Amino acid sequence: MEGLDDFDQDEDPDPICGVTDFGGGLLLQVPCEVFTANEPEDGTTLVEDSLYALPGDNFVELENVSATAIQARDDMDRLTTVFLLNSDTLFAIGSSDLSEPAQDALNGIIAALEGHFDGQPVELRGHTDAIGDRAANDKLSADRAASVADYFGSHGLDRSNISIIGLGSAVPIVQESSGDEAADELGRAQNRRVEVVVRVAS
Repeated sequence: MEGLDDFDQDEDPDPICGVTDFGGGLLLQVPCEVFTANEPEDGTTLVEDSLYALPGDNFVELENVSATAIQARDDMDRLTTVFLLNSDTLFAIGSSDLSEPAQDALNGIIAALEGHFDGQPVELRGHTDAIGDRAANDKLSADRAASVADYFGSHGLDRSNISIIGLGSAVPIVQESSGDEAADELGRAQNRRVEVVVRVAS
């Protein structure tokens, strides 16, 4: 199936090979070509159907922000941008209270949202690693998403236009168990994240 976008910039729309459920209602069209927009840390391995295999963002400039981004169409053909923020930048381990360094990262995302997606609904998706109790991880991921939503709301974005979901450890992007302790920790660190999702109708 021919897609609507030319993510690889070869002047032809990229063929789409299906729709993948990335958890929590995030259904995205997957190009037949594997882009691997954001390489995992050395020694870590992407999980099957990882968000990282989708195209990288081509037009949103993030200044002074430690974040990565992907783009794809959702199942309703809305262009969807997902910013991935590492939770270790935003929170202390086990905490949902925003750290001081978090402000720079979040201010950069706010600037991108206001500059490119003004007024569009925003979804915040919290994720943890797989260490610990599932119920506790689910709560922590939701609390972290809520903390980011509250920060956005107190810094110029419409809080009523922001939804949150906590997915715990259910949707990893890299494997956490490889037999290599250093790689396992890197994998866990990458899976601890908050995703900022914006969908724009054509």
